[in-house]
Amino acid sequence: MDLEEIKTDLRSIQKKLESKIEKLDCLIFGSILRNSTMANDVDILLIYKNQNQIPIIKQEFKSLETMYPLHLNYFTFEEEKELNFITEQTAEYIFRL
Repeated sequence: MDLEEIKTDLRSIQKKLESKIEKLDCLIFGSILRNSTMANDVDILLIYKNQNQIPIIKQEFKSLETMYPLHLNYFTFEEEKELNFITEQTAEYIFRL
């Protein structure tokens, strides 16, 4: 898998979500960052504001699930802060709304 292509495709979702979601962070983490040619999946962290956003987010990411083996993880901003997941996993921001 080509990491830069994946990042570009993920950023295309940002444009679709801008008018639908008030606050959302999208990050990539895991083996895809260490060795994209050997990675089995693409680990994505989606940090959202409220539970009502999840169906909207899932709908927009469906198009990429046919192209890549996405593994979507959902945290609230409070959960991420409590777990310090971004730092622990050395996650990289793809976009922030």
